[in-house]
Amino acid sequence: MSCVQFKPGVSCEGVSLNGIKIICAANEVWRDVGFSHATVTAITDGKHMAGSKHYSGDAADLRTRDDAGGDQWAPQIKAMLRDALKGRLGRDFDVVVEGSHIHAEYDPK
Repeated sequence: MSCVQFKPGVSCEGVSLNGIKIICAANEVWRDVGFSHATVTAITDGKHMAGSKHYSGDAADLRTRDDAGGDQWAPQIKAMLRDALKGRLGRDFDVVVEGSHIHAEYDPK
């Protein structure tokens, strides 16, 4: 059983319980569909739009390509991962494909 991986330089400082839920759920979903692990590419680090949930630790970005580099996964795979992650997290979370990654955030309605 592999654990979630983090891109070098990713900061977990200030991550919330909801951010941790995203990371754990993503790793479970990625493994359920046959990947060895999920890779987190941003939590509270990086530059994001004003008001981003990243700054409160309530969001995470997840890699959508093999760690060794190479091409992005097919849109159908990204959509399947998005839907499975959304199903695992529930209605208080938004999960979207943003080109080169999947973004998930706690955003209760």
